[in-house]
Amino acid sequence: MEKVEIAAHILKRFEPYSLPESREVRRKKSLLYGETPFKTAGTLLEKFTRPTDKIFYDLGSGMGNVVIRAALSEKFTKVTGIEIVGERYTLSLEALE
Repeated sequence: MEKVEIAAHILKRFEPYSLPESREVRRKKSLLYGETPFKTAGTLLEKFTRPTDKIFYDLGSGMGNVVIRAALSEKFTKVTGIEIVGERYTLSLEALE
């Protein structure tokens, strides 16, 4: 099984939409949230990155689907996800394990 297939299989067991909303998110009614599916992340990276792009940041990275897919693509020298909502950050750490 390829690295991308293994990561997709692992991430299937995490359900980000079942997370309880944090207090911060409830206060900010304008904050929209949607986890990018792993397969979609691959399509986005293929279509919207240039050969000169070497560093990848995902602001609001959720459970890390896009970050993991970017790292597995081996296109980037540095890949970083940033998530400020505690529950989503914790979920990303569990997925990383």
